[in-house]
Amino acid sequence: MRRYRGSTSGFTNARQVLARDIFELRRIYGSQEIPNSSLQQLIKMNKTMYLIHLQNKIMKAIEFIEGLKKELLIMNF
Repeated sequence: MRRYRGSTSGFTNARQVLARDIFELRRIYGSQEIPNSSLQQLIKMNKTMYLIHLQNKIMKAIEFIEGLKKELLIMNF
């Protein structure tokens, strides 16, 4: 069996990562039929991981903004 390449570098959105994952599944398993249920499971996993990643980015942005607010309040007093 060939090795799966799991890096997401070079991709700009979740759709590209999902397309890569499906391509890799088909490349690894070749002529074997991939059940729709497996592709649906992959899509669900992709959505979950993308949402978690997006939530982490949002939380970091909120923390950054809160820090800026505190600095601005300190500078005004």
